[in-house]
Order: sequence, then structure tokens, then C-alpha cells
Amino acid sequence: MFRYFFKCAYQGTGYKGSQKQCAHKTIYGTIETELKNVFKLNLRCIPCGRTDTGVHADTSIFHCDFQFQFNERVILTSLNKRLIPQGIMIRDIYQVTNGMHALSDVCYREYTYYFTNDSCIPSTLLNTITYLPESFNFFPTSKELNQCFMGTHNFFALSNFGADTESYCRTILNVDFKCVTFPSIRGDGVVVYAFVITGHSFLYKMVRHMVGLLLHSMIYFTNISRLNDHFMINRPCSYAIAPVYGLHLTDVCYKNYKNQGGK
Repeated sequence: MFRYFFKCAYQGTGYKGSQKQCAHKTIYGTIETELKNVFKLNLRCIPCGRTDTGVHADTSIFHCDFQFQFNERVILTSLNKRLIPQGIMIRDIYQVTNGMHALSDVCYREYTYYFTNDSCIPSTLLNTITYLPESFNFFPTSKELNQCFMGTHNFFALSNFGADTESYCRTILNVDFKCVTFPSIRGDGVVVYAFVITGHSFLYKMVRHMVGLLLHSMIYFTNISRLNDHFMINRPCSYAIAPVYGLHLTDVCYKNYKNQGGK
């Protein structure tokens, strides 16, 4: 048996999340269909995790097991001819040891939430970056964000109630705030902001709750101190969960693996 890791990217718009479902179009349901068309076999994808409806991925990993080896470049080209028109791209394919597991060996996952209040955002980005017409009263620093969120906390107040989980405690490794000028294909630039949140695992809609609370604070507060005063004690205000289309899975890191094609 030979195990291969597949590094992929996808635009989540139009998909009912990544996890395979019988009655809905999903990312991994689509990938398994095209794997069957290429290999003429029923293959099962084991992903690094799942993303919700509408969430995008710049880097995601899954593995499949084969009874034979194959030319990775040839298969990558064949799959992309079928998948790219459907908003999915295979970035790389590489063989790993049979002991490597795409889900259970994940060390951390990184999500990035992109947003802007620049009305010049090009149409090509409308489904992947959240546009907010409001102005911001302040911008938090990465140091302030880490003082607020970094470490192990009970995130019950920042996740969807009723989520099926045994514990609401999660560990946040790092939170960054970034501002970049995105050059559009027309030659002009758009100011884009990003929250980059890294952790071992996340609750259902946890990242969107965190970002929604931060965006509310930036629009209606004058600094981050009020958020610090109330964080994880109770919901400090009536905020809106951040829209889904600004959320991207941007990195997946594996432990004890030096020869991985990605990080």
C-alpha cells in the first residue's frame, strides 16, 4: 500500500462545505468523483479537517491510499484539468510513509480572515474578501491580540451554541493583524486587512466569532481595552458573526515530518 498526500486549494463559494455529503455538492465529494474519473477506482479522501459552507482554502491537505505508485506530475495535470473549472486546484502530490495521517498528525492550522473598507475592491475578489463600508476607530496590534487570545481558553462564548464537542477549551498559538496593498489585475491597488489566527484546532464557527467580535470592536470602540475587560467572561456586546466569504484556511503544519512537500 502506498500513501500519497495531496495539497489542494479551493474556492468555497457554491459548495456545502468540504466534508463529503450524499445530498449536497462538497469539496471532497467533487475531488473523489474526479479521482475516480482519473484512476478508474473508488478512492477515499482523508482530509486534514473540514471547512464550513463558503469557506475557502489556500492550503489544505488530504491523503489517499493506493496499491500502486504513479507519476505525480502526470496525475496532477490530469486532475487539474477537471478540477480547476470547478474552483478546486491540486497544488502538489507527494508520497509519504504509511504512518503519516492527514488528519491525526496535524500540529496546527492557520486561518486568515481578509477584509477591507476600500470600495475600489475589484469584482474578482468580491467572493473572497469581506467588504465593510464602515470606518474603523482603531487597528489592534498583533501584541494586543495575542495578549487577549493567545493560550488555552474556554471558547464557549465564541462558538456556535450546541456544537457537538466534549470540550470548549482550545489553544491559540498566535494572532497577527496585517495590512497589505493588493495589486489588482487592472493595475491599481486595494488596501486589504487580515487577521491571521493559528491554533491546534477550532470549534464550529469559532474563527468567525472571534473576527466578528474584533470587527465590532474596531468599528464601535476606541481601543481594545474594553474587549480585554470582558473577553471570555460573557459576550461583551451584541456583535454579528463575520461573513463567511472572507475566511481562508491558509496553512496546515505536520509534526515530526521533515520531507513534506508543504509546511
